[in-house]
Formats: sequence, C-alpha cells, structure tokens
Amino acid sequence: MSASEQERAEQSQAKQVWSSLEEETRQEVVAEFHRVIKEMIDEHFRISATTSLESKSGDLCPPIDPQSSTHQQGEPADAVRVA
Repeated sequence: MSASEQERAEQSQAKQVWSSLEEETRQEVVAEFHRVIKEMIDEHFRISATTSLESKSGDLCPPIDPQSSTHQQGEPADAVRVA
C-alpha cells in the first residue's frame, strides 16, 4: 500500500469514527480541541488568557512628553543656500 493510499484509508476511518459520534460528543470534542490549541498558542507567545494589557502597564515607565517646538524630530531642517 502506497503512502497516499494509506493516508486515504486513515482519512476514511477517521470520517467513519467522526460520523458515528453523537452531535453533543462532536461539539465537546471541537470545544476541547479549541481549548487545547488556544492554550498552546498562549503558551508559545507567553500570553496569559486572563492577563490584560492594563494590568501589565503598571510595570512600565510613563511616556515621555517632549516639549513642543516648531521643529519636530524627523522633520528636515530648513535648507541654507551658500552664496
């Protein structure tokens, strides 16, 4: 049996098993699958599902408010013509 035939046979068996489950059981399986995947993503990115950005902001320094001026950072200075 080739690899593609083996894969098709496994997919057919999975479909048979899935279709034999009651709707409530399928919904429970899908909900558990979603929970596990979310937990894996949260762990991978070190994001806690219960931690909000506001609670983390207490560890941050306040933003720096620069003094207002006519020349803002990133703006080119006025060109000076040399005679």
